[in-house]
Amino acid sequence: LLFLKIKLALMPLSKIFFLYLSQISLSSTRNKKYTQTSHYVSELERSYRHKNYFKHINPSNEISYEMIKIFDRQEYTKFRYLPLKNILKHAYKNYKNIFLFLRCKHNKKLLRTITTNVIENIATYSYFCAMFQNIKDSDVAPNYYNSGGDDLSTYASIQEGIRTHFIAHGLLSFVPNILYPQFTSCLVYSQIEANFILEAIEGVEVSLYPIEKISQQDKVIIIYLDYEKDINTSVRNRLLSIVQFFIANDHEVYIKPHPDSDGTFMDAFIRTNKCKLLVADADTTDLVLKKMKASFVAGWGSTTECEALRSGVLPINLLAERLNYNHKYPFYEASLNWPKDQEKIKSIINSADEYIKTLSEFAARII
Repeated sequence: LLFLKIKLALMPLSKIFFLYLSQISLSSTRNKKYTQTSHYVSELERSYRHKNYFKHINPSNEISYEMIKIFDRQEYTKFRYLPLKNILKHAYKNYKNIFLFLRCKHNKKLLRTITTNVIENIATYSYFCAMFQNIKDSDVAPNYYNSGGDDLSTYASIQEGIRTHFIAHGLLSFVPNILYPQFTSCLVYSQIEANFILEAIEGVEVSLYPIEKISQQDKVIIIYLDYEKDINTSVRNRLLSIVQFFIANDHEVYIKPHPDSDGTFMDAFIRTNKCKLLVADADTTDLVLKKMKASFVAGWGSTTECEALRSGVLPINLLAERLNYNHKYPFYEASLNWPKDQEKIKSIINSADEYIKTLSEFAARII
């Protein structure tokens, strides 16, 4: 155990000094003045992942805020100047907690996983702890908003006693209750996810994203694509079959590429098939569905399937396999499934009563 302690202490030490020295750069000067603000927002590598902060928390930018590029070392080390002794103090405190944990009996596989994780992450985690302590010391009532994926900064902000808020950018993947961060509040897409969080976190405030119900619908389907790199032959064939089906049933077909798409596949597909490109829109999904008067939405395990259902639009799941094992949201049970339900969809197209009945049944499965 003594050798392990020495290994865990010495190996990340060089990274701590590296992060400290990264605060000083010849190519970048710390020319901004720290503004007195209560909101700090995790800026992720893809802008759509943190856009819900601006849509739902601070839409008019009336509240002053600062963005933290949490995955960019050259940026987050310029966010605040942190004295070396402060970073080392937090590293020492974190090491003590780890050593207390290591006194318990662990099998070799778990011990190896813990050791690897500590060596890789404790320097960065300790830096974030020092940064959030600095924020807490300089601001009266700081709030940290993140959209998931930035685990180190999330746990660090919570450890330093900062009100930390989760604003989901998509439907939740499965996380064991014991590992769930102790957020102050959470903003999610479905009640079934809200129920899980209320069970996992004591005293948390949970809200659903506000979604507007559709009152008028036309023969319109919007298909939301997944990552372009994942569009293989099977996905292409499934997309083609549902496009042809709805065109044959007198529907306008719109296709919305994934935000990360470069459009290469889509441009070729639209040219050869009678469908239209849904232009990127700053509006929330429910307002897009309302504007398009959509009656169906299709996707590959997309958040839009949940948003559509809550809007009063029937979702169609295009996944070949169930996603439920990795998600709380029941994609398979709360959607029509293509091509399995093709005949049912045809019946729904021809019957408003059947449409309303199916919509009601699905809505009851996500509460």
